[in-house]
Amino acid sequence: MSLFNLIKQTKISKEESLYPTKQCVFYLEGKGVNTTALVKKGDEVVVGSVIGKEKEDLSIPVLSSVNGSVIEIRDTYNTEGKKAKAVVVEVTENTKLEEKEVNINSLSKEEILNKIQEFGLLDETGVPLSLKYRAFSGNKLLVKGFSYESNIAYYDFLNVKEKEINKALEVLNKLFVSLDIKKADSKSVSKKTIELKREELISKFFGKDAKNEDVIVEDILTLVYLGECFLSGQPHLDEYVVVSGSAVKENVLLKVKLGTTLDEVLETLGGNKEELGKVVVGGALRGLPQFSEDSAISYNAKAILFLNAKDATKASESPCIRCAKCLRACPEGLNPIKLMELWERGEKEEFLKFGGNKCIECGLCSYVCPSKIEVANKIVTAKAFIK
Repeated sequence: MSLFNLIKQTKISKEESLYPTKQCVFYLEGKGVNTTALVKKGDEVVVGSVIGKEKEDLSIPVLSSVNGSVIEIRDTYNTEGKKAKAVVVEVTENTKLEEKEVNINSLSKEEILNKIQEFGLLDETGVPLSLKYRAFSGNKLLVKGFSYESNIAYYDFLNVKEKEINKALEVLNKLFVSLDIKKADSKSVSKKTIELKREELISKFFGKDAKNEDVIVEDILTLVYLGECFLSGQPHLDEYVVVSGSAVKENVLLKVKLGTTLDEVLETLGGNKEELGKVVVGGALRGLPQFSEDSAISYNAKAILFLNAKDATKASESPCIRCAKCLRACPEGLNPIKLMELWERGEKEEFLKFGGNKCIECGLCSYVCPSKIEVANKIVTAKAFIK
């Protein structure tokens, strides 16, 4: 069973919660480049403690999701493969913060934006919601309830969280007067690759005259997080993550604390570390392989694939048979195999001439390739070097 065969079969059997019992790793990746640790080795932290922050006033704090003791601040790699400092906390007792719903009717627009900032909320692309909403002056909201990544399959589960979603919409209606709301789901969007092209998605639901800057596009998961925070009065400390793959016993939607290590997630779901061959965080097409199971859950993880050694084995590449499937699959209308060959020959100018910099890194060209050529990876590498 290959990775791409696997994602067609992803069905969630149930929803569970996980509170870590060992260590939590909080990346000071920040929501910018100047995030510094506000704690040191030996410090005690509690749920909601600010352990890292940028110097900018509008920055999003890095919060502890657990009670525990700081045992190390180390240089490591985050789940995106980027170098980052991390605060490592040894978990002690499991306690919950007292919940108290925020009365938004008593708050001004500025006070609501400050609350969103304090809650540490981001959209699905990693942009702080407080900054996004401060800059927005339009009156249209498009709620995205689908993904072309077949293993990101939480939408049916999230649709039942009406209380959280309605609260989020109440907050947004308080911020933006006469908000025109539309929902894009798998029933209304037949071609799911439209997700990759924001302008096309907006045009489909608001018409060709709708301006990009007049529309907020939010994943339904972002609305759930926003609603949860205002209902509880507590910051965003948990992520909903679809955990699936051949190295775990069943596919589940896991509500897990930020900072929980992938190793503990695997162990909790009955996975065998000795049989583990590969871990991918994110979608099966665009997700990133992990260096280590010591990597931790961070913002917008969305999904984790645990593959056993058999399924993680890379298929051997065959020569290109010129079938043109990659051309038909490309949402941007590019010629992926041509771009790959131009890069391999070192023809950088030709690579750019043929639109290599327009690749949106969706991975579909690799997915459809009958010769198992890693076309997407090679184009992504080319883009990185040409920059």
